[in-house]
Amino acid sequence: MSDFASPVLVLAGERDASITPAIMKGVAERIPVAEYRELPGAPHMQTLEQPALVAATLDDFLLADR
Repeated sequence: MSDFASPVLVLAGERDASITPAIMKGVAERIPVAEYRELPGAPHMQTLEQPALVAATLDDFLLADR
C-alpha cells in the first residue's frame, strides 16, 4: 500500500459507535496519502443522517489543490 499515490479521504462520524473515530484514524494513519476528517455529530450512517455535511466534506476534498 505504500506505493498508492491517489489521495484518500477517510471519514469518521464523531458519534459512530460501531466504527469509531479512533478506528478510522488508525486506518488513515496506515495509508501514507490519506487525509482524515471527523464529521462533528455524525453517526455511523453519515450519508443518510447528515448528507449535506458529507457532501460539503467531499466537495472540499475533491476540489483541493494538491
